[in-house]
Amino acid sequence: WEIDIQHPSGGVLAGALGDSDQPTIFNTGQVIFGWVRAFEGEGDERYREAAVRASNWLLEVMDDDGCWRKFGSPMTGKQINTYNTRSAWSLARTYQITGDTRFLDAAVRNCEWALTQANDKGWLDNNCLQDNVQPFTHTIAYAMRGLLEIGAQAGREDLVLAARRIGDA
Repeated sequence: WEIDIQHPSGGVLAGALGDSDQPTIFNTGQVIFGWVRAFEGEGDERYREAAVRASNWLLEVMDDDGCWRKFGSPMTGKQINTYNTRSAWSLARTYQITGDTRFLDAAVRNCEWALTQANDKGWLDNNCLQDNVQPFTHTIAYAMRGLLEIGAQAGREDLVLAARRIGDA
């Protein structure tokens, strides 16, 4: 069903079905996780192809510095979100089932951009749905997990340590 409603661009729609006709970064990343896991479990090429289409869209709309400044969720008040390192992690998962290094390279680039948003304690700015000075624990965890998983996959200890620093703070 999710493949059937995948946006023609490759992205995944924002909100619930009928809420928006535009794809969004975070939802696309979330659904890529499902497609990758379904491919790993079932071996059905449809899942891999859908994940690749979605991952290609994420690459197309990513800015050169690794930030996604377009296609943020219309359900939030923020268009730039460091918690999208979780979405970047989905690119690393697509790399795992394709071997296409463009996906892992883009994931790393997003993490590198996210770290430009770190304050002196390691916390990331632009990491909330509405109020940057009061991030939710789940958006903090999204950012940490993306840094951790991409760091481990790419052999980037600096990203792993950045995740730990956020947790320690």
